[in-house]
Amino acid sequence: MSRPITVEAQGHGTGPTATRTGRVLSVNISPGGIPKRPIPVGVMRCAGLKDDGHNHAKHRTPQQAISLLDEEDMHALIAEGFALEPGAAGENLTVRGALVRDGALGDRLVFDGGVVLEITRVRTPCYVLDAIDPALRTAAIGRIGTYARVLTPGEIRPGEGVSIRADGARDCFAPERVVGAILVGGASSRMGQPKQDVRLPDGRTMLDAVEEAMRPIVGSIVHLGEAPGAQRRARRVLADIGDGDAGPVGGLRALAAAADAGDDAAAFLVCPCDMPHLAPGPLRRLLRLDAAVARVFAGTDGRDFEPLPLVLTRTGLDAIARGAAASDERSLHRLIRAIGPTIVARPPRVPGSTGDDDPVRMVRDVDTPEDLASCSPS
Repeated sequence: MSRPITVEAQGHGTGPTATRTGRVLSVNISPGGIPKRPIPVGVMRCAGLKDDGHNHAKHRTPQQAISLLDEEDMHALIAEGFALEPGAAGENLTVRGALVRDGALGDRLVFDGGVVLEITRVRTPCYVLDAIDPALRTAAIGRIGTYARVLTPGEIRPGEGVSIRADGARDCFAPERVVGAILVGGASSRMGQPKQDVRLPDGRTMLDAVEEAMRPIVGSIVHLGEAPGAQRRARRVLADIGDGDAGPVGGLRALAAAADAGDDAAAFLVCPCDMPHLAPGPLRRLLRLDAAVARVFAGTDGRDFEPLPLVLTRTGLDAIARGAAASDERSLHRLIRAIGPTIVARPPRVPGSTGDDDPVRMVRDVDTPEDLASCSPS
């Protein structure tokens, strides 16, 4: 079932948002794997809870020292028939009332006993949940909790209060935590040559233009797809997963597989190689820290949203890849709709501006020689 689409209100203040409060329902540990069992008091260290183990090295990192799950999400899954209780899904802290999942990356959780955590990423359901129910992995997308790092160690107990304090200064992902992914390749039949190598009136290729728009706001750039000229320039190139008609979805499946193999990125900015009017400022609007699994711009020409450019958290990327693999769905628009994106207003056009400042032109791709002829500022 598709999740509801959120239309983001225009205008965001820079000050802290209202503090939410809740209570620790359960503190849970295990030697490794699930379930984790409740304990009367936990000793919180920078590496995580004392005596808590992990079966896989990728979970033994400071950024994933603690996992949290909202009791409200747990009960929603129970109502859908899944056998859960505190700790069963592998969370260290089961929390009531604070709605941790609605926090932004960088928000701080301050506990009455003095422990302070910082939300680092949304948890992605993985195969360990199959031991509970093979259907749980899909059902739990977006409601299986978050990870946090430990800022202030100490003891933590069931029953103590917790407040979530949003830091308004942390309104965007830091560039080093963002991977920029450019979709290259494709038949380019209407253009008559590979689009990434097409020269713009200013002498740059279209790929040059997109990379320049991305570079100030991402930590690294990867090319998705098979395009020999582009591959020679990229440090990382990922071949599409799927047949030759997989399109952008095949590239995202490859990106998800690479992320599972060890990338520590928090977000992925996905752009096509044929949008030469993209610019860092507008793209940064998609990189706000929030609980959304996907962020897209409002649509043009009667569409509710534009599927590209696109920002995905790890949870969103995994959901896209899983949905494509399960259904052989090749429409990126439909896959995004299914995970409930947040629609972001395009920046307003500045009166008297031309060319790349046009918010409609910004999200238009260049598919034909006629489109290319219109690339000169007007």
